[in-house]
Amino acid sequence: SVRFQGGREVRGILKGFDQLVNVVLDECVETLRDPNDPYRLTHETRRLGLVVCRGLQVSLVCPNAGMEEIENPFVQPEPEINTLERALHLVRWMLPAWSSTCIFSMA
Repeated sequence: SVRFQGGREVRGILKGFDQLVNVVLDECVETLRDPNDPYRLTHETRRLGLVVCRGLQVSLVCPNAGMEEIENPFVQPEPEINTLERALHLVRWMLPAWSSTCIFSMA
């Protein structure tokens, strides 16, 4: 469900979002508010269908059917470097002119 500033709340199937938290929901249903108290939700709903929710108005986004942890697709594994290779890399980085004239053996 998505809650907006001002108290409105909708539920739907998340189809997309962007870095500004603009949210696209399909099969969206709004839970209506009490006309006497705009922050109190009633049990009445209305179907909205496909909607785009403007990110500046979104104050909360939460799943209705639970959550599932997934692996971060943006994490890149660090290459395995042994201690000698790391030391050689550091020496070459610190002394570029010197490292180009020396020969290092990994034996």
